[in-house]
Amino acid sequence: MKYRTESEKHFLQYDRIDNPRICVVIPAYNEELSIQQVVDDHLRHKFVKHVIVIDNFSSDKTVELARQSGAKVITKTENRGMAHSIVLGLKEALNTDANVIALTEADGTHSAYDLDKMLPYLDHCDVVNGSRRVQILTEKGNLRESAVHIWGNYFFSKLLQLKYLNFIYLGIFNISDEGCMLRIFRRKVIEEIHDQLNFPDSDIPIGGIAEIVFLTTKCLDKDFRIIEVPVTYKKRIGESKVGSDKFLKNLEGGLNILWIILRY
Repeated sequence: MKYRTESEKHFLQYDRIDNPRICVVIPAYNEELSIQQVVDDHLRHKFVKHVIVIDNFSSDKTVELARQSGAKVITKTENRGMAHSIVLGLKEALNTDANVIALTEADGTHSAYDLDKMLPYLDHCDVVNGSRRVQILTEKGNLRESAVHIWGNYFFSKLLQLKYLNFIYLGIFNISDEGCMLRIFRRKVIEEIHDQLNFPDSDIPIGGIAEIVFLTTKCLDKDFRIIEVPVTYKKRIGESKVGSDKFLKNLEGGLNILWIILRY
């Protein structure tokens, strides 16, 4: 266990962001059915100044439709996976004037209005993660994830929390849904860790949703403050491209996540 008890780093602080300028990063692959709705939704938000879509070599109209809606689109010449898109997008966001960087899904499961509940928490911390584990905030009929995926995600979330446990406050962060893509960062967080998000001594990001867990561990290693808040979770538009409903994909992702938690 890694106890964190320093007053200035691990207890109450307040550092208000008076003029939020948000850059939203959206990894995408063959999301022509949803991408316009997602981009439009975020560009209508009063604090969102930039939307960057990282296209993972789509074969449909994802790129064309994202650009029509006003997003900046970064295209790739081959499919290098979601993890690569996440890392590339976070680095690209640093080329804007944003002081807050957001990461979200391209499938329409998340909504820009949840930024309004996440931003105030950023006054007290450095990273705000979303949690999809609240039934009354979940659209009925959302069958994107299997029971194995949901409970496995919860198990690994609590295992990661256990790593930083103390018996008074339950640790420096309390988490239930580490697999949730929706999260926001102070700019300084991405500036400090953007070049540390690959496999050790490699330019290859850790695969799939495990990259999200790796991102969290890097933030914790740097003593960045993390808070998790409940967010709405709608039915996805179109079909899953990452195979979160497949047993073997869940097994592979679980092993990668376990490796990250144990090693880091």
